[in-house]
Amino acid sequence: LDFLDTPKNKVLLSELGNRLLDGDINSRKVLFAQQLLKLGTFAFINQILRESKNHSLSREVVEEELAMRLATEDVEKLFDTVVAWARYGEIFDYDPDGEMLKLSA
Repeated sequence: LDFLDTPKNKVLLSELGNRLLDGDINSRKVLFAQQLLKLGTFAFINQILRESKNHSLSREVVEEELAMRLATEDVEKLFDTVVAWARYGEIFDYDPDGEMLKLSA
């Protein structure tokens, strides 16, 4: 996510990492969301949600899409991880009862 750099076995905060730590909770979430959407999986899910009716899809549909693109991954675990990270960044909302993923308002 570009918050850290690791030159010569050292761990250093990047300028972006410093901005993350210096910000309040809302600015942290915005910055975190911006960085997540630079990652292929998050960008892809964001795109298919934007293209879907009501900007929402069932868990089953999203997992099928992920399985087609990432055949060697455990898509259930990947879905759960994506949802957890995206909920923190307020990119996606997930209704576990209805098993629906949607864009955050």
